[in-house]
Amino acid sequence: MKVAIDVLSQSPGHSTGALSWFLQFARAAPARDPATDYMLIAGRDDAEFYRGKKLAMRVVGTGWGNARRVLRVLSEHLLLSPVL
Repeated sequence: MKVAIDVLSQSPGHSTGALSWFLQFARAAPARDPATDYMLIAGRDDAEFYRGKKLAMRVVGTGWGNARRVLRVLSEHLLLSPVL
């Protein structure tokens, strides 16, 4: 199974409050469910932040994160489907 997690709304410095939860999940879930292919989808500008956290899943950068909220909403509606 493949699972993609949208963290576009969790830009460092512009988080909605769930950033810590997403980071903990991204470290723990793949070890508990190795048969599943997990992927984190972050804004292009935020992808390196997530990659630097040494998460146990692939990080894909696309569109804009929450630092530019209007563009983030457009990213979620227009860019997620092609990435998936």
